[in-house]
Amino acid sequence: MRRVYLHFLALILAVAERSRLGQKALDVDELLAPGGEAKAGCPQWSALNAVLQKLGVDPSVVGGKIKWAGCEVTEIHLGSDLDVNGTLDEEIGKLPSLRHFSLAGTKTEGNLDSFANSPQLQVLLLSNTQVSGDLRSLANSPQLQQLDLDNTQVSGDISSLANSPQLQQLDLDNTQVSGDISSLANSFQLQKLYLSNTRVSGDISSLANSFQLQQLGLRNTRVSGDLRSLANSPQLKVLLLRNTQVSGDLRSLANSFHLQKLDLTNTRVSGDISSLQGHSKMKDLALSNTSVFGDIGVLTEWPEIESVDLSCTMATGRLTTSWRGRCALLGSLKLSHSQVEFLPTAEDQMDFQMIHTQEENAIFPKLRLLDISGCPLRGNVKDMLQPLLASGVLATIKADGCGLLGSLPQLAHMSAVVDGDSWASWAAPLARSLVSLDVSSNEMSFIEEIPQSVQALLLADNPSVAFAAGFLPRLYPTGYSWTCRMSLWRTRLRPKSSWKGVSSPVRTSAPR
Repeated sequence: MRRVYLHFLALILAVAERSRLGQKALDVDELLAPGGEAKAGCPQWSALNAVLQKLGVDPSVVGGKIKWAGCEVTEIHLGSDLDVNGTLDEEIGKLPSLRHFSLAGTKTEGNLDSFANSPQLQVLLLSNTQVSGDLRSLANSPQLQQLDLDNTQVSGDISSLANSPQLQQLDLDNTQVSGDISSLANSFQLQKLYLSNTRVSGDISSLANSFQLQQLGLRNTRVSGDLRSLANSPQLKVLLLRNTQVSGDLRSLANSFHLQKLDLTNTRVSGDISSLQGHSKMKDLALSNTSVFGDIGVLTEWPEIESVDLSCTMATGRLTTSWRGRCALLGSLKLSHSQVEFLPTAEDQMDFQMIHTQEENAIFPKLRLLDISGCPLRGNVKDMLQPLLASGVLATIKADGCGLLGSLPQLAHMSAVVDGDSWASWAAPLARSLVSLDVSSNEMSFIEEIPQSVQALLLADNPSVAFAAGFLPRLYPTGYSWTCRMSLWRTRLRPKSSWKGVSSPVRTSAPR
């Protein structure tokens, strides 16, 4: 009886206090724990109330976002849905049982000092906030398992986390932190580690015993080391080492069959891309400006591949019939200034004359960007375009300086065999999707038409180009509004009469 009396007394006092302060009265459910204790009667209630008020959050609307264990606050989950725009309060230190604190994606300000007395803290999520402070404030949180401070004003040395051996996920991307990654050598449970765009340094050999590592992002840092150090991390799904001093051979990743995203751009890595042949889950591959080599045919072994960048490498190869029905999700293919010849052989060109629009036999049905600039194509522009005719979302083709010659065909009026049917005048899907075509610095000789969808046609540094007489008035009747930016810098037009009727709807320009 005495316990019931005290329970309701605490409830009445809490409601009275709220009324005195002019705040909304608390519901009974807000004040009662599962066991029936009145939260307003708990010692930590006033501290929690102060924390919420300082964050600009009305305690009456947090609902299930606050978790208790008896009279101890254990979790605080506040997101952008509450429009949090206040600051962290030192009263957080009066919640010693706090294990989980989340304010990611809010307008919160404040300092990490607020967590200096949170010894049981396991999860701290403050990414994309205005929080600042030094990592030293977390040195007394040895139970940390997940720390996400991505895109904050936080600084300090990562050695402050050396006493948190239970770390599983650490994201300090885009912060001012520094230090040597050797400080994390004993974090054997690490699964995700992101330190991109920071001032950290060190050798990746410090992570050699992180057998559970699944995601590693160290882009634009001063780290170095050999890829061999990651050979014992077979669960790797994401490896981002762009603009680092890392070296080694791709063979070190041969057993990382779970790799989905690999970015080694501007590193000292070398090796044959065929080392990755068995990586059927690969989605994004970026190896630009490295010493890798090998045939691009390996891409056909990756059914989920979406983006590839092998520009400025020694990659080789060309399109073959084996590409049919493969790489169905590939949206971006960058091969510029590589050794890729791209154009099909004479034998395969015969097969590519048969156009397939069904995805199971199509070539690049989802491709949006193709960059083969500076590649040794040395062939007819028609042979380059033929395999791409059914690519209905391909908007940009960059093929400057490839040794291309011949005529740009009438893509909207082609004689073709499509899905087994013969057409006297077939409008290729490419004629509707192509927005920008760069064939500068080649040996193009004739333009039969400019597809209606094209907004930029770059013909600069082609020795001599002629246009089909009157093709624009024929294709685009009077009154049709269409503008195409055309670059003819250092390109001679022949004969002048073929240019009649072109000057009005087509803009010509030279590089600035």
